[in-house]
Amino acid sequence: MISPRRSATVTALAIGAVLFAFVAGNSARTRVEHPIARATMDGLLASTDKELEIGEVDYFREMARLLEKEFVDPIADERKLANGAVRGMVASLGDPQSVFMDKDLFRAYKNAQEGKFEGIGVWLALTSEDGWRAKQKRTTAEVKTSDSVSADGDEESASIDSSVKMPVVTVAMVVPGGPADKAGVKSGDRVAYVGDRWSICASEISAFRRIQSAMISKPASAGDMYRQAHRALRLRFERRIMPMRVMSRLLLGESESVDLVLERGRQAESAAQGDLALLTRPTDRAPFYRVKLTKQATSVPSFAMEGETLSGLSFTGDAASRLRDIVASRKSLTIDLRNNVIGDFETMRECLAAVAPASEYGLVNDDRKRKPRILRVSEGRPGLALNLIVDATTRGPAEVFALALKSKGVARILGPGTGGDRRVIETQPVDDGGGYTLVVGKYSMSAPVARTAKAVSK
Repeated sequence: MISPRRSATVTALAIGAVLFAFVAGNSARTRVEHPIARATMDGLLASTDKELEIGEVDYFREMARLLEKEFVDPIADERKLANGAVRGMVASLGDPQSVFMDKDLFRAYKNAQEGKFEGIGVWLALTSEDGWRAKQKRTTAEVKTSDSVSADGDEESASIDSSVKMPVVTVAMVVPGGPADKAGVKSGDRVAYVGDRWSICASEISAFRRIQSAMISKPASAGDMYRQAHRALRLRFERRIMPMRVMSRLLLGESESVDLVLERGRQAESAAQGDLALLTRPTDRAPFYRVKLTKQATSVPSFAMEGETLSGLSFTGDAASRLRDIVASRKSLTIDLRNNVIGDFETMRECLAAVAPASEYGLVNDDRKRKPRILRVSEGRPGLALNLIVDATTRGPAEVFALALKSKGVARILGPGTGGDRRVIETQPVDDGGGYTLVVGKYSMSAPVARTAKAVSK
């Protein structure tokens, strides 16, 4: 027997699972598996009474009752329903950085924040293909001035159908000394195949749609080339692998071997190194490489001092207190922020206060036209000369840390530029051991405006 309060909670969450996981999830899957088909709410929830209005709570409650009463099997695991509701709601946001992770992937995520990796020795990111391809077109000179680069996905590309929203899986960082590093994998590489499974990308879905349209509109003139391309793409769709499954296959495990095909980002070195074998180099795109990797556990040293340089600063746990101990008797410090792609924004802010004088260091904005939050240090540490080593693997909290210090002239930036991902992401666990990430804002170095911003200080 469940208590009324628990029953109400389960009811609400069960409804979320039905509404979001079924409607939003089915719609997203339909766009990928059947690109021409269109699923509409009218077809799923039709009503003959156009004036009928049902409140959200009542609607959810009725749907929950229907689920409990009519589902063919008894519902044995109420937590599974609740977590399914969360999974569906996060998926319905359509944001590649707001993702639900099962317990194994969430464990790997938390371990990676502490410098402990398994799988092929990388961390992966989901990003829009528009943003990824636009970045590959930037020149080396533009990369070097990437203090002003937009976050992934902000740049548009007219070559990709705007109705296709499937993210691509890219290498955000390569763990030094790990299997991927030894084989020559680079940050910026896109995962094109895992074994014989095609990792879905929007540009190829768009190409499939164009071929379908050509064959439908002009079937008589559609030559053998179109028919062959159509067959090839159909076979590819039948052997597809979804982005979150790609992440699980590559980030989990310590002994299995895996074959990959990677599309090389233009920001990375174009020449093959290590065990990478060049497959093809299209004239209008980056080259593709094949590589076989054996998974193993790999660690990045935490808070390692080499002379005057601190490496392994992870923005998690007690990082701020450890950083204060390091700088207590120093007048200068160099911090290596490379290979630093995931972390906690609140911990980053505490670390900022450990090395920087009291000041305002920029804004955290969202798209809801709410008052921006000021990134403010109330009680800081003046007089410390800082050098920060960065590159494209300096992302998220590490990138905000670097740009905030640079904005006030507190630190000197050494390196070609940061990764262009300034999103503020919160992490929330769920009760089955899994969890999810949620984008809650984006950092900018714009000067705060008095009385228009809410201060968040340390």
